[in-house]
Amino acid sequence: MAFHLLIACIILYEKMKDIINNYRIFRVLSIFWMVTIFYLSSRPKLPVEIVFYGMDKVLHIVCFGFLGFLFAFSFRPHEEKKPLVRVILITLMVAFYGGLDEFHQSFVPGRDANLYDVTADTIGGLISGVIFRKR
Repeated sequence: MAFHLLIACIILYEKMKDIINNYRIFRVLSIFWMVTIFYLSSRPKLPVEIVFYGMDKVLHIVCFGFLGFLFAFSFRPHEEKKPLVRVILITLMVAFYGGLDEFHQSFVPGRDANLYDVTADTIGGLISGVIFRKR
């Protein structure tokens, strides 16, 4: 029984490795996540209760950090980029989308554009870039 479970885990790992190495899947997931962010930022009020001061910035870091993770895995595996270049690219891509998101929010009733939010978005992208610089 344990042997069969071990074999199943090895097969699952091999299948997951193929998925993780498929950069196209992460490009589609990146687009899906950006559409999700756009949808949420189009709403006048988010369905999240702020529990502590600064929680909205933490949510920005996490949300855009996840976008940075998806961007990091969206690069082609055979593209040899230096780790610093990868960090800069990921951070700039996330910061650019964060800026677009804040610009979009400036037109949504009940929402406003905030430079601190863009800063939190960029920090999330930077953290992801540093963590996943050597994919």
